Amino acid sequence: MRALAFSLFVLAIVGCSTGSDKKPSAAGNAIVGTVTYRQRMSLAPDATVVVRLEDVTRADAPATVLAESRERANDRQVPIPFSLPYDPGRIENGHTYVLRATISDEDEMLFTTTTMTPVLSNGVTGGVELVLEPADSPPPAGGSPAGGNTASTATLENTYWKALRLNDHDIVVTDEIRETHFVLHAENHTVAGNGGCNKMFGSYRLNGDSLLFSGLGATLMACPEPGMSNERMLNEVLTKTATYRIAGETLQLFRDGEVIGNFKSVYLE
Repeated sequence: MRALAFSLFVLAIVGCSTGSDKKPSAAGNAIVGTVTYRQRMSLAPDATVVVRLEDVTRADAPATVLAESRERANDRQVPIPFSLPYDPGRIENGHTYVLRATISDEDEMLFTTTTMTPVLSNGVTGGVELVLEPADSPPPAGGSPAGGNTASTATLENTYWKALRLNDHDIVVTDEIRETHFVLHAENHTVAGNGGCNKMFGSYRLNGDSLLFSGLGATLMACPEPGMSNERMLNEVLTKTATYRIAGETLQLFRDGEVIGNFKSVYLE
């Protein structure tokens, strides 16, 4: 009996040591850090903080979003901590991974990262500080993010697209009006933004390079020109859009092969 008991004890030890060699579960892997900005501005309780993990390895393709955290500020002020779980099974040797973040209030983007912060491939998973800039500020001149890679990392969805030219008219922004822009929210296929005066909303359908908008609407506040003109042109362009193309950090919208709208990502220069 003693021999049998000893044999079972040995088997139990062997079984435990074998189990410890298993690959950690996805739930136990997360990148942690804080999101902050330098401006003296308080966040509204319902402001939304979004942090994304992206694979930017391919210079000839948009970034691939591997993980995303999205939570309300809930009366917290910066620096706001984040924990971004990721699946280690999707992490490949030799790839380049970065973090990007935004802070929005309802459909208006307030702050965004203007550089990319490398993680994982350089061994960094903790103590990450993401310093955001106002969304209407120009990106930093000269330097390129992530070690000098100037290739496009903009994706059609979940990117703040600033209008540059609509229906052959340059978009003019003044201190009295909002920046004309839109964001496509991939989680529910809705579009939100601002035409320059009113908040706009609707839905979209994406299939390859085909992009169709539907159910477009807006609030009904009046504002000075060129805000109203910008707003009308944005609605017309989105309504007519049939296809799209991203070149660098520029988005072009097409109708019957002709460019009807030009937009620029606010993330990179």
